[in-house]
Amino acid sequence: MACSSLMLVVNKLAVHLLPAPSFVLLTQFFASWFVVKGLGLAGVIEVDALEWSKLRAFLPIAAAFLACVFANIKTLQYANVETFIVFRASTPLAISIAEWLFLGRELPNCRSFCCLVSLLAAACGYMYFDSAFEVRAYVWVGAWYAIFCFDQLYIKYAVDATVVDSNWGRVFYTNLWACGIATVICAATEPQTLLTLRWTRESMAALAVSAALGVGMSYFAFICRASVSATCFTILGNVLTVFINVVIWDKHASQEGLACLAVSLVAAALYQQAPKRTPADAAYARALRQAHIDSVKQRGQRAACRAASSSARRRALDEVRAARAIEQAARRDEALAKRTKLLASRATSCAYRVKRAIAVAAATREHARQTQSATKCNLEAKLEAAAARRAEARAEEKQRAPLVPPMWRGTAGPAHAAAPSSQPAPSDGGAPASPDGRSASERLLSEVESEWAAADDDADAQRIQAWMRRPETIETARAWLEEVGCDPRAGRLLLGLVYMAREAARLFCDSSEDKSMAREAKRFHKRLLAALKTGEADDFPEDLRRARRFHAAWLAVDKPKVVGCLVDSLVARRAEQAAPRVPNEAGAAVPSLSASADETLEMIRRLGGAEAEAEAREAERRAGEMAHVRAEDLATHVGKVAKRAFWDAVQERLRGGDFECAFGLLGEMQKAMLALVAHSAKAREELADKFDAAWLKQQADNGALELGSVTNLMKYVASTIAAWQAPADEPEARAWVESVEAVAAAAVAERADLGAFIGDHLAPFLARAHELIGRIYERLVAMQQEADGEAAAAEAAAEAEAEAPPQD
Repeated sequence: MACSSLMLVVNKLAVHLLPAPSFVLLTQFFASWFVVKGLGLAGVIEVDALEWSKLRAFLPIAAAFLACVFANIKTLQYANVETFIVFRASTPLAISIAEWLFLGRELPNCRSFCCLVSLLAAACGYMYFDSAFEVRAYVWVGAWYAIFCFDQLYIKYAVDATVVDSNWGRVFYTNLWACGIATVICAATEPQTLLTLRWTRESMAALAVSAALGVGMSYFAFICRASVSATCFTILGNVLTVFINVVIWDKHASQEGLACLAVSLVAAALYQQAPKRTPADAAYARALRQAHIDSVKQRGQRAACRAASSSARRRALDEVRAARAIEQAARRDEALAKRTKLLASRATSCAYRVKRAIAVAAATREHARQTQSATKCNLEAKLEAAAARRAEARAEEKQRAPLVPPMWRGTAGPAHAAAPSSQPAPSDGGAPASPDGRSASERLLSEVESEWAAADDDADAQRIQAWMRRPETIETARAWLEEVGCDPRAGRLLLGLVYMAREAARLFCDSSEDKSMAREAKRFHKRLLAALKTGEADDFPEDLRRARRFHAAWLAVDKPKVVGCLVDSLVARRAEQAAPRVPNEAGAAVPSLSASADETLEMIRRLGGAEAEAEAREAERRAGEMAHVRAEDLATHVGKVAKRAFWDAVQERLRGGDFECAFGLLGEMQKAMLALVAHSAKAREELADKFDAAWLKQQADNGALELGSVTNLMKYVASTIAAWQAPADEPEARAWVESVEAVAAAAVAERADLGAFIGDHLAPFLARAHELIGRIYERLVAMQQEADGEAAAAEAAAEAEAEAPPQD
């Protein structure tokens, strides 16, 4: 038993220095049978000769012995010695029961049973307090446990049943068979290890010592097995193994573990070997063993039935899974074909839209050129007609005696107009008289009739507007209104109504509001003339209030229209200035037809305020940008402007707290990304697990959405999209990912408000992500078109080669 225990420790050292357990085992077997046979031939010891009957009888013994030793070495390779001792200490209990079942011995008495239980409890306690318990391969430990129990029982049975000349014969036959089997195992498992093995003095010494101990262990083990029971043999081996392990190695268990080992030693010393059973007990044991065997067979049959049923169910389930896999593959192929077809149709549609946009842009520019030419011709015709009308009007004025205009109009009158009247007109209410002595009503009547009789052309209209803006004219209107008991602040309104009545055809359109205002202006003009001529103005304040109500109602409807028309004229002027001038027939450029931009902006400011003026300036700027766009780039520019406007609107909604649009856009992005990885089920599962727009919406609806969830989603989506980009776009995508990560990290560090973070950063992130995904789709479409072109070219070349006449 000392050899066996020392063998355990030396084997651990040999395997540590030479990591080739099969070769170490082969060396021990070869040394054992070779030394025994050599000493037998030399006459030193008595060794049985080679006989086929004995050789056949020792084959199972060698196989069991070899399996036990090999499992022992493999266990020591993956576990330390102390852990191995723990498992070995529990084997006597199992072997004692197996001896009662198969080898005809009695069950252990109460003392021995308590010793075995104490051995098992001490082993468990050692395992609990062990400071170096280590197992990396439980399969080898379990295999060794089963093989060791079988080895102890079967070899005890074989030693008692097989007749040999001496104990050296058992050593010779066992190691001879084991050497042959170990040679095959070593050649199959460790050829590469032996080629790369490094030999040292320590490794060779350990191998030599293990070989010498192998010879001694084989001899003394067979003698001991023949003398005591298998359980007693196992207990002795355990005791000596623990003792030698404590003496040699410096790394042991804790004090509590050593106390448990001491308990196991005491229990082993108190163990009494169980005696052989009587024939009656043997018959009872055989009957009991047979009943146990029958029970095991029945359980095996039931287990086989359950296994067959389970196997049938597994096969059916595998068939269903295979059918589902085939169906899913077909669906994926169909989806891929549909997606390819959809991409092709979208590419065709985009190309058609681009061509259509180019054609529309060209037609629009041509129409603008023609409209500009026609407008120029009409303007020239109107200018010529106005000049003719002014000439006729001047000729008529010279032939008749016109009313004398007031002296502050700045126009020359007849000579007798300069003399003041000898009898000044009466002044109602003490109103101040003019330098010529006339009252405010006379002056206003004279000016209104004079301006009403002017020629109806653009030049006279501008002159009338200048007359209305004069401070003297406004002061005259206010003075007369004060005379008749009206609010003098309505002087500008009075003059404006007079201008509306005169220029109704030019100022008003066919809308119901304009028609009503035109009728009211003409009515007011008639009542004004009647009050000025007759001097009876008692009802005029009521007429003024009525006209003011009509004007306020009309202004509320017409002011936005006027502002819109002014903005349109400003945009048209800006486009005309930015566009290249179209020369006329004489070769000169067509001049601008509108008033200055500053005057138009001033009118817009007066009508709509500073906000309307700012919007008009922005529209003018955009018109200038659009005018410089080439016809072939018009569709692209319009698309960019539309996208910018869309994302601006989205950001405004997010800043206002409306997150519904964000979840819709996230859902569309998720579908687009899933379509890009439709060919990979693993990628789809990962994307669906980390990017779930519906789950985010549920969190937001229930108030459980957190800033970390949003930032993590942004970083994941950004890194995923960047990984899909082409090498040419990778630097740009990497820079975008870094900016997203920086924004997310800053928000988390500052503990930013979730609503503010989404309103400020989510819309630009979604815009950039949609742009990069669209770029991926464009590249896929381009690759598909290139592949289709190459396939068509190859097909055409093949057809041409097939149709070519054969050469002689």
